[in-house]
Amino acid sequence: MFTIVENDMIAPHLHRIKVVAPLVAQARKPGQFVMVRLAEGEERIPLTIGDADIREGTISLFVQAIGSSTQKIVAVPVGGALRDVAGPLGMPTHIEKSGRVACIGGGVGTAVLFPMAKALAEAGNEVITIIGGRNKSLIILADELAAFSRQVRVTTDDGSMGSRGFVTDELETLIQTPGLSPDTVFAVGPLPMMRAVSELT
Repeated sequence: MFTIVENDMIAPHLHRIKVVAPLVAQARKPGQFVMVRLAEGEERIPLTIGDADIREGTISLFVQAIGSSTQKIVAVPVGGALRDVAGPLGMPTHIEKSGRVACIGGGVGTAVLFPMAKALAEAGNEVITIIGGRNKSLIILADELAAFSRQVRVTTDDGSMGSRGFVTDELETLIQTPGLSPDTVFAVGPLPMMRAVSELT
């Protein structure tokens, strides 16, 4: 059993859950995930490892409560437990020092981007982060990203936070600004967003 020590809603239907899983915390790398099962007979759910604290022996998971299994997981209170947390699984993201890196996150994709952006900063890169969502309530992890980013630029479709528009608008401005143009771009989000980022770069 894997004890839940924190369970916070960080956006509508999106929770960050901290779980005691010391072996996973020691072994995980950015871009990897775990398979989680609430109880015997329940569905196994793949969840991104958002962060890990080796000293505490904990990992942070981002859970979007959109189906019955994920709704049951986010309903587990602090002190409750998950039956299985298997991993880390998946190919880690290749992280290297390449200079100035733009990290682009759209909506819930920001949760997947977070561990990559943090690792890129720890590798000695200058990280500029651009995150976006439909409105202010869907902007996540801005403060956490600011802890290791040179800049965090926020866009919302309705202008309720940051600039009105899309992450690609900010990326285009960044590319055209001397001294800020990125050497490398990482993007995680909806397919149309990633396609637009690819076309810009």
